[in-house]
Amino acid sequence: MILALDVGNTSVHCGIFQETSRSRTPSPAAAWRIPTVPKTSGASYGKNIVRLLKSSPYGRGAVSAVAVASVVPSLDPAFRELARRSFRREAFFVNGAAELPLHNLADRPEEVGADRLANAAASWERFGGPCVVVDFGTATTFDCVTQQGEYIGGLILPGPELASESLSLRTAKLPRVPIARPSRLIGRNTVECIRSGLYYGLAAQVDGILDRLVRELGRSTRIVACGGLAGLAAGASRRITKTSIEPNLTLQGIHLIWRLNAPPARRGPV
Repeated sequence: MILALDVGNTSVHCGIFQETSRSRTPSPAAAWRIPTVPKTSGASYGKNIVRLLKSSPYGRGAVSAVAVASVVPSLDPAFRELARRSFRREAFFVNGAAELPLHNLADRPEEVGADRLANAAASWERFGGPCVVVDFGTATTFDCVTQQGEYIGGLILPGPELASESLSLRTAKLPRVPIARPSRLIGRNTVECIRSGLYYGLAAQVDGILDRLVRELGRSTRIVACGGLAGLAAGASRRITKTSIEPNLTLQGIHLIWRLNAPPARRGPV
């Protein structure tokens, strides 16, 4: 089994994949999310992940490789430690130097986030191009793949939870409000006003950007959504629907990039 870890600023998305799968982008056999905790040791993360594995049909001994896409550099040593101490493996980290199933045309390929590379790789492999992946996390990211299989970049903007935190930190009287679907558009108190602004502001922002991207990339552009807040966005957006959500897309991309960079004997079908 391949353990794929998507290390984000808010949570770590974990998934395990059958090493012998005939598909290059299979669904994970199991997947979980655990909170990202700064300054946590690899042993602590490993304990949590091993506990999750034991609660599934798979145990620690089933893991034969660990692949990581991290956007939190300060935690990279912890996940290297996790791979070594919990699974006796060297972790593979997705980065701009890795072999990809598409061409990375970013001005500085090494600066593209590992999660964005994984999203682009999985979307191209599964759906072809043109394609836009919208990842709803701490930041909301848009990643664009052309019909020719070229990753050409995208957009990054603050996610709604970051926007809520910023409002509370940079103003004297506004509270921090968790994002949720409001009961009505027009808020009647401060909390309702913020919640409605976050929710419908996200939808308008996403739809406006996607409208422009589709005009630039072509009407046949496929839109794919992932990330912890994708389901919430689908409730308000014209462009994001329940059927466009691929909750394990990033994990599938991590697994695919690991497979392309693994020793030939372990790659499976390529």
